[in-house]
Amino acid sequence: MLKLDEIPFNSKFGVINVGDDVVVITEGYCHSIKMARGKYLGINENGNIRAAVEDCKSIWVKKGTDIKVDWRHPADDRELKKIFFTRTTTLFANRIIPLRKS
Repeated sequence: MLKLDEIPFNSKFGVINVGDDVVVITEGYCHSIKMARGKYLGINENGNIRAAVEDCKSIWVKKGTDIKVDWRHPADDRELKKIFFTRTTTLFANRIIPLRKS
């Protein structure tokens, strides 16, 4: 893993300090655009921004429990559960916008 420099980032929207709330803009599968809320962590050795982003994924579980099942489990005995987590991402295009404090 590359060394992370915890230094401020100068964007055209202003200075972003480590720990500031930001909007992260990423490009995904088939050039889809995704925007997410996160926290600025710093810049790695290659000059790319690192950010902690709030994300979620869905999994099938047995109804009323946390036991993981797959789509082949009977439909009347399973439910979709959302799991929220924080992931760290590297922004190769450095697309980041600071959120204003009110």
